[in-house]
Amino acid sequence: MKAIKNLVSIITILLLLSACSPFEKQGSDLPNKLYTSTPDILENNPTRKSSSIRKTAYKSSIINQLYKEALEKDTALNALNNAILQLEKDKNDSLINYQKYIRTNQQYWDNVKKLSLQISDSNLRKATQEAFRTIEDVYRNGVFKQNQCAKDIKKRKAALNDRHILMQLYITEAMIRNYQMSEKPDLKPMQQVLEQYNRLIYKTEKETKLKTKKLVK
Repeated sequence: MKAIKNLVSIITILLLLSACSPFEKQGSDLPNKLYTSTPDILENNPTRKSSSIRKTAYKSSIINQLYKEALEKDTALNALNNAILQLEKDKNDSLINYQKYIRTNQQYWDNVKKLSLQISDSNLRKATQEAFRTIEDVYRNGVFKQNQCAKDIKKRKAALNDRHILMQLYITEAMIRNYQMSEKPDLKPMQQVLEQYNRLIYKTEKETKLKTKKLVK
């Protein structure tokens, strides 16, 4: 079970690393440009076809697209992300023998209970059941530490997953904020169009009133 203990230690280290906000690391590990310029996938480039952007959005969420770009541009972030993904594989590999061991023993104790019920002599059946309950208790006490370690790994996995999600959210929030600021549409052209609508509405209403008066006469 040494591998399982090592996993707990690795998860703890990763939690400490991923708990740091990307904004706290902009001056060191994370490249400033990543958080101070418009993301490539959102850049307002006239040569980029809007249809291709929409197709990309359907295949993957915008957060996934932004986070993927961040991973491609930031080697430190990419290394941390790979470590998290690799740990999941290592965890599964390290628990294979433990899970098989637990399943096998559980099957045995379940069979013991069923088979002992077939003893016709009630006194002998009761004595046998009590004896095997004691034997099972000894077994369960013997794997207490392994079971506890497996539970701890499950909790730490959930905790790391939460922080992995938070890391993606905070990193992409910084990226989308730059897009919101640098690519904000100019209001003036919209206002001009609105004014044209108002003028044309006024002219059509005026023309309609003139025609109506002529018809009434």
